[in-house]
Amino acid sequence: MKGMIVISYSAKDNINYNDWMLNYLNTTDYYRPRKHFKCRNPMHNDNKPSMSFNPKNNKVHCFSCGCNYNLIELLKADLNVDYRGALIYIRDNLIKDEPIKTHDNARESPTINYSRKVEYNYEYLKKRGINANLQMILNITYDSYRKCIIIPTSPTTSTERFIEGEFRYLHNGSIELYKPYYRAKLPSIIVEGEIDCISIYEAMGVDSISAMRNVKANVIALGSANNWHKLANSKIDNLIIALDNDNAGREATIKLTQELLRLGKNYKLVNLYGQYKDANECLMNDRKHLESEVIKCLENG
Repeated sequence: MKGMIVISYSAKDNINYNDWMLNYLNTTDYYRPRKHFKCRNPMHNDNKPSMSFNPKNNKVHCFSCGCNYNLIELLKADLNVDYRGALIYIRDNLIKDEPIKTHDNARESPTINYSRKVEYNYEYLKKRGINANLQMILNITYDSYRKCIIIPTSPTTSTERFIEGEFRYLHNGSIELYKPYYRAKLPSIIVEGEIDCISIYEAMGVDSISAMRNVKANVIALGSANNWHKLANSKIDNLIIALDNDNAGREATIKLTQELLRLGKNYKLVNLYGQYKDANECLMNDRKHLESEVIKCLENG
C-alpha cells in the first residue's frame, strides 16, 4: 500500500475532531470569528463576503452560491490539493500536539512521503480467526505508528481498522464495495463489513491463491449498512444477502431487497450466522457452524 495516508484519532491525540476545522480556519488570513468572509469556492467571484463557519455542523457555508464545505473540501479549495493531499495536511498539521502557527505554512502544498516501509502484522486478525496467508493474499498491511490494519478496498481507497483506542474505523476515500477477486459469472455473498467478507473467505478454506481461484462464490462487503444503494445500482446480480443480524443490518436488508425487486435482480436471503451478529463473530465463536452454512448455501444454489 505504497503512499497510503492514514488518519487516526484517540484520546491520546489530545484534540477533538470537531476542532480540526476551527484550528485550520485560525491559521488563515480570511477567517474572523462571527464574521462573513469571501467564499472559498473557486467558481464564485464573491465581491461581497458571503461565507461563514457553522460550528454546529463543522462546515463553512456560502449564503450566495450555496456551497457547503467540510474540512476536506475546504482544504482542497484553499491549498489546491486533491483528497490525498488534504489528508496529508490534516495528518501533518492538525492532529499534532503543536498546532500550525503561520498562514504561510498553511499555504504550502503537502509533500507525499512514499518512502515509508510497508508493514505487516497478522496477529490481530489471527486472533479473530483469519489465517496469515489469506491476509497476505488480500494485501492487508499494518501501520505500527497509528496501530491499525489497512484493508485496500480499491486502487485508491482503503478501510483502516484501529486495534487500540476508541476510534475503530476510518474510510480513506469514498466507501467502496469491497470485492476482492470478483468474477462476474459467480454468485455473490453480500455482507456488511470488510472483516466479515474476509471471514467468509476463511470459512471457505481460502489459504492460498489457488484456493481463492477455486471458490464457488464472490464475497462482497458493502463497507457500511448505508451503502446498500451502491450495490443495488451496480451490475452485480445473483446475490446471496447475509447482512448483520442487528437492527441496522435488518433495515438495510429491507431497503436493499425492495430496490432489487424493483430492478428485477436475482437474490436470496440467508442467515449464515445463527445467533451471532455477523460473520466474524460467528467465525470466532462457532467456526464449524459458519463453514457448514456457507457450504449449504452454495450447494442449494
